[in-house]
Amino acid sequence: MSPKLRILLLVAPLVVLVDQFTKHLVNESVAPYGSVTVIENFLYLSHVRNPGGAFGVLAWVHPNVFVMVAALAIGVIFLFYVSLGAGQRLPALALALILGGALGNLWDRIRLGQVVDFIDVHWHAFKWPAFNVADSAITIGVFLLLLEMLGGETQKRRGLAEGTSGK
Repeated sequence: MSPKLRILLLVAPLVVLVDQFTKHLVNESVAPYGSVTVIENFLYLSHVRNPGGAFGVLAWVHPNVFVMVAALAIGVIFLFYVSLGAGQRLPALALALILGGALGNLWDRIRLGQVVDFIDVHWHAFKWPAFNVADSAITIGVFLLLLEMLGGETQKRRGLAEGTSGK
């Protein structure tokens, strides 16, 4: 089994399991639209249902649209994953995180017609929209992909500079 396949088979299901387990805990222990203070004026566990996309955007759109978009995104992630070289572990990890997050939120949309969000960050008057483990995995995966892309560009520039300076 290739390292990139091992990463996929370990990380994506782990993200889905942790995401669904934490959402289950919130469903069982926090009343809908209720909130529990973890750190005053900073971190709360809030039971929020999000029928829309990221940050509640397009909440009026039929839930099946989000299911179809998520299914398409998952297909695109697989296409990118298949195109990776065997030794490309960082992009494999990034795509596995994104895939696990997409699957976790897709599961909510299929089961509930909306996504359960519960991590609620405030800084006095500043309030970030509530999010969940799946959203966090997607964000970290995108960040890792950006790092990989920027690192690759830097290496290309170094190679070009070294190639031209050696003449």
